[in-house]
Amino acid sequence: MTIEQILQDIRSDRVKKVIYDGDFSAEIDDQYALAYAMGSDKMEVLSINAVAHFEEPMAANTRQTMLRSYCELEILLDSLGIDARQYPAYHGPSIQLTNSPDYAPVDCPSARNIIEISKKYKDELIYVLTTGPCSSVVNAYLLDPSIKDNICVIGWQVTFPLQRVPSLSMSGIYIPTSALQR
Repeated sequence: MTIEQILQDIRSDRVKKVIYDGDFSAEIDDQYALAYAMGSDKMEVLSINAVAHFEEPMAANTRQTMLRSYCELEILLDSLGIDARQYPAYHGPSIQLTNSPDYAPVDCPSARNIIEISKKYKDELIYVLTTGPCSSVVNAYLLDPSIKDNICVIGWQVTFPLQRVPSLSMSGIYIPTSALQR
């Protein structure tokens, strides 16, 4: 698919099929972006992937940050009064690809989710909206390169001035505000 075809699709009235991929335990941008996507009449959120946050100091235990991200997602859906079964959620990779032997793909539920949705909707363009590291989609591509035919990855960031807020996640996991000042 060419960039022109993708831009034409983005501008069209077609409701976009979306896989949301976020590191919900890092900053709160993921929660806002997901809520926006779920409330949009231009997007159909098919599933949600919860991934690890790979930046220090949280990167010391990527499995733990991925699990925190998943728990944060559950808290978000509950806070919004949404039945979690409405949006299938998947764990992202528990290790960084760069820590995998010989850079072998990490076979994880989020990567398999992307592959399955790509196959299910093989005649449609599927958007992976990511507000975190692209670890799920990179591993999905390494496991099955054919997904490139109908997957478009969009890095999505919601920014707003939160430097005065001491805790930036819904579960109370402390995120230093210095991390926002880049």
